[in-house]
Amino acid sequence: MVTRETSVEAREFAQWIEIELKPRVLQQQIRPAVFARAKPYIKYLPEALKQETLHNERLIPIWDMIDSKVSERRIRAGRQALRRNRDLFNRLEQAFGVEAEMLMAIWGVETQYGAKRGTHSVLSVLATLAWRGRRQGYYEDELVAALRLVQSGACRAEQMHGSLSGAALSASMNRARSRNGGRLGSSRRMGCQSPITAPARCICPRVLKAWPF
Repeated sequence: MVTRETSVEAREFAQWIEIELKPRVLQQQIRPAVFARAKPYIKYLPEALKQETLHNERLIPIWDMIDSKVSERRIRAGRQALRRNRDLFNRLEQAFGVEAEMLMAIWGVETQYGAKRGTHSVLSVLATLAWRGRRQGYYEDELVAALRLVQSGACRAEQMHGSLSGAALSASMNRARSRNGGRLGSSRRMGCQSPITAPARCICPRVLKAWPF
């Protein structure tokens, strides 16, 4: 339901995008044409702010969290997924020194091994949190990182979906191009809809640092 308050906030958000955010993004070497192409997918999402508040209010002890996330079914599915994708995870482990099992555990918790990757526009979530979230600078960096993926051809703006917390990308992607000889990979091999490459690249970017494949 769109309320009068939401409509006012949406207008203020749109003004902020054009007057404040856009100049800063362009200063980060995002091309104007890329920003224009992505802009239709940058909408105000008040539910992202509500979700952030809920996350802040919940403090779950670590063992309770583990009990809620680890099950025989998830472990069994993880072993099967690892067998199917062993070559890929061996390359990741060799390239970055992170155990394949660790990556699989994160992948399983975050996306159920690629089966559940979220339905919300990543660009909209990150922009909304950059506007009014608790860590505005952090989420603006994340948004620039997402736009770098669009600019590189690795993802299309309309394909970038994730959770309401914006847990899909990392500011470390800002440095991926320079660390990888100017290459972020082709859209075919880095397609955002791939159940293998998307979680490994987008969920664990601070671990992986860059994507060389």
